[in-house]
Amino acid sequence: MSGVGTDRTLFPARDGRAAALLRQFAKTATTFIEIAVADDSFASLGSAAGPGCRVVRFLGSPEREVVAAREGQMSDVAADVHIVADAEDLDLESVLSPASVEPVVIRIDWPGRETAVLARLRSILVGHNDVRVFVEWTPGAPGDRAAEVDALLGGLQELGLDVFLLEGRDGGHVRCGRRQLLDAVGGAAATLCCVPITMSLDLCAFSHSSELGGAELCLAELVEQMTSRFGTLFTVVLPSDGPLRERVESMGASTVIIESPWWCADPALPASAVTEDELAIGFLHLRRALPELGSRSPDAVLTSTVTIPWGAVAAAALDRPHVWWVHEYGRRDHGFEFLYGYEESVALIVDASSHVIATSQAVREELFPGVPPEKCSVASYAPDVRPSGADVPAGFWRPGATRLIHTGRVVRTKGQEDALRAVKLLAEGGRDVELCVVGAMDPDAEYASRLLDYVRDAGIADRVHFLGSVADVIPLIREAHISLTCSRHEAYGRVTSEAMLLETPVIGTATGGTAELIQDGFDGFLYPPGDAAALADKVAFFVDHPDEIAPFGKRAADNMHRKIEADRVDTRFFDVCLRHKGGSSPRSAALARLSQQWRERTESALERRLLQREAVVRDLERRTRDLQAEFAERTEWALALQREITEMRSTFAWRVRRALKDPKRAWSTIRRRSP
Repeated sequence: MSGVGTDRTLFPARDGRAAALLRQFAKTATTFIEIAVADDSFASLGSAAGPGCRVVRFLGSPEREVVAAREGQMSDVAADVHIVADAEDLDLESVLSPASVEPVVIRIDWPGRETAVLARLRSILVGHNDVRVFVEWTPGAPGDRAAEVDALLGGLQELGLDVFLLEGRDGGHVRCGRRQLLDAVGGAAATLCCVPITMSLDLCAFSHSSELGGAELCLAELVEQMTSRFGTLFTVVLPSDGPLRERVESMGASTVIIESPWWCADPALPASAVTEDELAIGFLHLRRALPELGSRSPDAVLTSTVTIPWGAVAAAALDRPHVWWVHEYGRRDHGFEFLYGYEESVALIVDASSHVIATSQAVREELFPGVPPEKCSVASYAPDVRPSGADVPAGFWRPGATRLIHTGRVVRTKGQEDALRAVKLLAEGGRDVELCVVGAMDPDAEYASRLLDYVRDAGIADRVHFLGSVADVIPLIREAHISLTCSRHEAYGRVTSEAMLLETPVIGTATGGTAELIQDGFDGFLYPPGDAAALADKVAFFVDHPDEIAPFGKRAADNMHRKIEADRVDTRFFDVCLRHKGGSSPRSAALARLSQQWRERTESALERRLLQREAVVRDLERRTRDLQAEFAERTEWALALQREITEMRSTFAWRVRRALKDPKRAWSTIRRRSP
């Protein structure tokens, strides 16, 4: 029997990784099919679906129609609801054509009928290139468990699907064969995520930070794009808990925390000094985590920064291909000081990688000039310019002024001084401008202190606002008329690409990746770094010709979209990793020597760290004793003071009583003692 209704729900809002993956898959799916007989514990996730996604629900009981109607009130996505009695009633021919290249997502939650549903799907889905299937499998009687597993996996494999078991004990995933599924379920339900074998990728990505800086956001966006477009599964290795963990987990990735010290120091952070002992201990932490990473059998390992070598080390230990994503020059842009030498570290990046992906042609030419294209390529990433909804402080206050914005950490290499001097020149020339400087700053640092002094001494404090770090810069860029990129050497220029995508013209330095993004005089302007007068002239053009801001911004957005689509970073990673899938780790002699060096140093490094911590403990104990002694001394002083006050009060009270008994005598005594 079949009944048709109208439903407005889409995906189960179950807490956990399966729901997060469904949300990502929904973004690019053209068709979503739910085949379910379940309770009403699923709420709407319809907001995740793309605008062209068709949603069809086959529900296995009339009661589900009531549930669907209730869920439908919580979603903006229309869905067709069919009530069916058995798998044979599934009218899939009306939903799917025999062959298609469009992504299709199917969720099956029909206890005991999973294999029957798969058999019904087989003839329809054989010709489809991209079908992703989620199976909520509830095992039957223990005696039939092995036969059930064989039938279920056989049905999925006949559809050409690679099967992953989700949400195991560690919240991760594992490629699922017969043994893994039998060992995992033990009578409990299991969630299987299945993607076509021809496009299946399981990647392990290493990040140097758990915050949301530029490289970290790029990694998060790569996870989102590859998961939604290609069904890629990710494990992201982080050095600590932090906002990046929450971000990638919301996109369906699993995470692992491993202490991962840098092999370079950042001069802007005095506490970032690196030692061989720290690296040896980091190597130990990675070795201890390798069994967990290895159990997931990743197809490739990614490193998303030049600041850590641990992805390459893990790839060598697991014998997996390694892809190094280079976002920065390292020395030229950030002044990083590499423990083993800059040139030597860059050479190791090439040697220990199956492929290197540079963020710009400028980075490729400077760091990897002699590396052939099959080993090193360039890909442009597309930053997410959707507002996050976070609270953002006001950035502009001058009505009628031309609004400028500069985004980036307040350090010398970002060149904020150019922007400040340009504002002064423009104001002296009678042009009304206002500058919002966004980015983390330490007011006590020499460069930041100098900028603050300059703003005060130049008399432009009413035109320049330092906002510090903000949760979401996108609304401020939208509000600005012009974005400034004054970096001395920008490897790519995330904020430049963000502004261009938001149709905000950019005036940037004619160096590095910035010069690759801006077409001078067409969709923005370039100026020589450090030349504030030249920068002021470029800004003056827009101040004097405000009607040119919108056309420049439109051309900037069009140019950026063309660049991104011509060489998408998610497509590049997908192609590179798929090409190297099944291959081995690069055999890097330099990395092997470093690993052996760290291994030999581990015991002595741990002893030194133990001694350091013991010294810290002793120092804390000494300070505690000093504080206790000081507390006891002050307590004794307070008690003595209290006794003295009590005695004074007693004496005063006695004198008052005596004066009240003989006022004349008291008055004569006072007069006698008065001068």
